[in-house]
Amino acid sequence: MPLLDHLTTWSERRHWLAHGFLTFISDKKGNHLFEFRRYVQEDGGKLVLMTWQATIDDLQDAADAINRYCTAFVKLHERIYREQKLE
Repeated sequence: MPLLDHLTTWSERRHWLAHGFLTFISDKKGNHLFEFRRYVQEDGGKLVLMTWQATIDDLQDAADAINRYCTAFVKLHERIYREQKLE
């Protein structure tokens, strides 16, 4: 897994989590849906409401991927420290 693949995707997700408003919705079948909303300012200064909907599975997949990226990042740093004899 290349460490920097999909980095912009995670940066975008971070914006949703850090700057968005979250609502929880349940459909008629009892399935949970998480809806994130945030405003994005366009080049002309106009604010546009953006939405992102995710299921519990979507959020768990994202958490698992973030954990894999963090683990790979720590291993990379450990290897660099060992190779450069910085320990």
